[in-house]
Amino acid sequence: MQMRRAIIGVIAFLVTPGLFLMFRTMSGYELMVMIARHRNTPQIIETFLAQMAVLFVSYSMISTGLLTVFIWDTLVFDKRDAMVLGPLPLRGLTIVGAKLAALATFLVGTALAVNVLSGAAFGWVTGALEGRILQHLSAHLSGTVGGAVFMFCT
Repeated sequence: MQMRRAIIGVIAFLVTPGLFLMFRTMSGYELMVMIARHRNTPQIIETFLAQMAVLFVSYSMISTGLLTVFIWDTLVFDKRDAMVLGPLPLRGLTIVGAKLAALATFLVGTALAVNVLSGAAFGWVTGALEGRILQHLSAHLSGTVGGAVFMFCT
């Protein structure tokens, strides 16, 4: 029970900087788009979005890495697992599959908890002018969750 409370506290601690980054960096996006259209320089927008992608993917990777290090001892196989699950009439493949499913659930849950709020705001701000909110949201989530998977697997 204490581990769950600690994880919820860590996730809440890690979600806050993502929202701060979003509000801090995206506040002038619409103004920048209007200036770029007036000057006929779309590369300014592309450069800004690339910088935002690097920022949010790095944030996702760092936060997933911290959560993984924090909880790693409970995710790997240990003697307790062997003592509790060994006498049960389960195949070894079933036990390994269940442990891998728990790892995948933890990874997807933490990656989505950290990235969904900032992804929704990113999609809304960057895609509203062109009517492509869902495309921007899916691109943001695929990049950040992909970075989180990479960090978790490393």
